[in-house]
Amino acid sequence: MPSTPKHYVHRVGRTARAGKSGRSVSLVGESERRILKEVVKSAKNSVKARFRDVITKLEKDVDAVVRLEREEREFAASEAKLSVAQKRLEGTSTADQSRVWFQTQQERKQSRVSKALQEFDLALRGKKKRQKFLQEGKRKEPTAEERAQFEILKAQMFAERAAKRDRRPKRARAMAEEEEPQRKATNQKGGKGGKKSVFDKELTNTSSKALKHYRAGPSFEDRKRLGIERKRPGGPKFNRKKK
Repeated sequence: MPSTPKHYVHRVGRTARAGKSGRSVSLVGESERRILKEVVKSAKNSVKARFRDVITKLEKDVDAVVRLEREEREFAASEAKLSVAQKRLEGTSTADQSRVWFQTQQERKQSRVSKALQEFDLALRGKKKRQKFLQEGKRKEPTAEERAQFEILKAQMFAERAAKRDRRPKRARAMAEEEEPQRKATNQKGGKGGKKSVFDKELTNTSSKALKHYRAGPSFEDRKRLGIERKRPGGPKFNRKKK
């Protein structure tokens, strides 16, 4: 049933135009009853409910079929319970009987191996599946086959990480790359942060003692070393000549 009366009229008209003659049948549910009322209200001729009587007549037959199906299910369940009780009375329970496999021992071993390999292949396809595979392997005690699979998985993960590092673009450096290991070794010997120069220390030191020192200017030893004469307060002094 279309969603609006306009669409319904268009669809019915298209169906009639396709065959040039005939009849359009619409099945309406409970949720579409409002649209049916609007269609009936806008109809020019009286609407004929031709199939209502047929459906009403079939209602009893449908109920009978549903009742028969329910009775058959109950009868089958009671027969199963009866057979189980009879076997218990006779002492031939299925629990006492040995299992009969449709596969031989070699075929079962091959199926277990193929299943394990299939799970291993699935674990390698994505990061989430791989993590799940690793977590499940940690929970239970692994067998020799699972340990071998775990080692293969670790090797493949290491190869993937190495390939990913190789694909990264390298930085352009002014110095040769052979000197890079030597520089790293010297940095490791010197410590984590490395030593700062005196110039960096003087620029970055913001303590009150350092600020006081900056305001006072160079010390006597610094002026003496650099040859800077200290300017005395007051105007220029002239040497008086004795008369």
